[in-house]
Amino acid sequence: MEIPFPYILWGVGNGIIFANYYGESFFSKILPILGFSALVILFGSFVEKVERVEHLGKFTDAHEYIIDVLALSLLAFLMTNLFGSRLRKLKNQ
Repeated sequence: MEIPFPYILWGVGNGIIFANYYGESFFSKILPILGFSALVILFGSFVEKVERVEHLGKFTDAHEYIIDVLALSLLAFLMTNLFGSRLRKLKNQ
């Protein structure tokens, strides 16, 4: 299975934008996670409407949203614990 190059660019761009909006307080952490997950579902629904992709079996948008929230939560956890001091330094400049 190959991942199309535009998806890789989309993922990298989303990660950079997500890190930029990720905050210090609980609400400024959870809102980007829930918001970016909702954006992914919204853009995915546009692609489904033009019949370029479809969900297989019983996989729905709700399943995709949960997976996106979990994936972004993992990214946020890793980002905070591995690069927390760098993120704070960049935001204070």
